[in-house]
Amino acid sequence: MHKGDTIPGLLFALLGAFCLCVTYTSPMLKFGSNTSDGVPGAGFFPYIMGSVLLIFGLALMVRGIRQHGTVTYMNITPEIKGNMKVLGLMVVGVALYLAIWKITEQFLVSLVLFALYENVVLRRGKVFTIVFTVIMTVFVWALFMKGFKVSFGV
Repeated sequence: MHKGDTIPGLLFALLGAFCLCVTYTSPMLKFGSNTSDGVPGAGFFPYIMGSVLLIFGLALMVRGIRQHGTVTYMNITPEIKGNMKVLGLMVVGVALYLAIWKITEQFLVSLVLFALYENVVLRRGKVFTIVFTVIMTVFVWALFMKGFKVSFGV
């Protein structure tokens, strides 16, 4: 049976294909420019990322097939169990972050709450949590609102 890199490669290839399909079917996400200034359209990044995921996923899957099942996919150890728990909590945190942002339309508030949550999940100290949250929030605010001129509710 092919395990090793075949399963993750297949999953990433499917994710890339899904992203490409969603981007292609959305009328708002075009690769080319829709404006007179010639900047890439809103679909530029999703097309690039979907293609990269698909290509690297297929390459990883081919690598796994060539290994002929000699590499095991994952040995469940206590450390991996702990990491899976943290991963699950982070996925829940991202979902909560997106829900709070959608409901309140307050990007920075939801970002601060997510940064605090992720530091609690990762068991960081109080000082680190506060400093990290402030630095990350200011960085994201400056990057998007000032650098890219993207307006979010504040």
